[in-house]
Amino acid sequence: MKFLWSFVSLFFLFPCLLLAERGEPYRIGAVLALTGPISIVGMPMKNAMVLAEERYDTDNKIELLFEDDGFLPRNTVSAAKKLIEQDKVDALAVFGTNQGLAIIDFVERAKVPFISLNVNRSVVDGRKYAVLFMPTIEALTDVNIQQIRYRGYKTIATAASMLTMR
Repeated sequence: MKFLWSFVSLFFLFPCLLLAERGEPYRIGAVLALTGPISIVGMPMKNAMVLAEERYDTDNKIELLFEDDGFLPRNTVSAAKKLIEQDKVDALAVFGTNQGLAIIDFVERAKVPFISLNVNRSVVDGRKYAVLFMPTIEALTDVNIQQIRYRGYKTIATAASMLTMR
C-alpha cells in the first residue's frame, strides 16, 4: 500500500512541480497494458491513478488520458505518438522496459517529461526528460541477496517465464 501511494504521489506531483500554474488542467498520458496477459499489472496501475486523481485532485487540475498497448512495444509507439502529438499531454508515463526503449528517443525529441515504470535504468540513463520510477533490478537483487543471507538459506531456486509477447 505504501508503494501505491508513493507511486500516485510522484505521478501527480511530477508535472505540477515542473510546470507553472495555468488555467487549464495538466494533461497526463499513461500507456499501460490494459488488455492481454499483463493487464493484471496495467489495470491496477490505471485504477490507482484514477483513485489518486479522484482523491487528491479536488481542483480538477489534472486530466488523465489512458492508452492501451497490450504490452506490445509497437503499440506503445503509436499510443505515445497519439498522446503527445494529438492529445498534447504535458507528461507521459509508460510501463515496461521494451516499451520505454521503443519510445524514449521520440519522447526526448518532443521534450515531454517521461516517467518510466520499469526496473531497467537503460531507458532513462543520459536522458534529459526521463525519470525511472521503479527500483532498479540491481537494487531488487541486492535486497533479495540480503534476505537470503539473513534467513540462512543454503540453496535457492529461481523460476522464470519466457512469455512471448506478439
